[in-house]
Amino acid sequence: MVRTSRPGAASQHPAVAPVQDGDPGLERQRAGIEEVFRERWVPPQAGEQPVLTEPACAEARGALAQDRPTWLDPAIVEAVRDGARPGDPLPPRRPGTYFDRGTDTEVIITGRGLGRCVAVLFSYEHFPVARFGHRFPLDPFAEDRE
Repeated sequence: MVRTSRPGAASQHPAVAPVQDGDPGLERQRAGIEEVFRERWVPPQAGEQPVLTEPACAEARGALAQDRPTWLDPAIVEAVRDGARPGDPLPPRRPGTYFDRGTDTEVIITGRGLGRCVAVLFSYEHFPVARFGHRFPLDPFAEDRE
């Protein structure tokens, strides 16, 4: 879910509080970033037959042995659990959401003066009590900018 905070909306922390900006270029940048988070993402080499690499296999084995979360695609972990070895084919990657493990995503404009920017705030399924974010720098080539 992508939620857009409008000026005056409550935020998790004052350092990232949404602000009323009135800058049409910044608003277009915010809207563009929000659109990316709503669209389906097609991974590189979608539909091609990937193979299990040595580093991915080692990471999956470690995660399985220690019963810990991993950055790997769940299909890779499942393949290693089922006995896949480096060089074995993996299922093709399928399109999905751009940010499939994030929840409660907010796209906002934050900052003042030259520090204005678009920020994305989100929760992550493996760390439910934490709130994460990323600030995007101003687009210097946006309309209405010198």
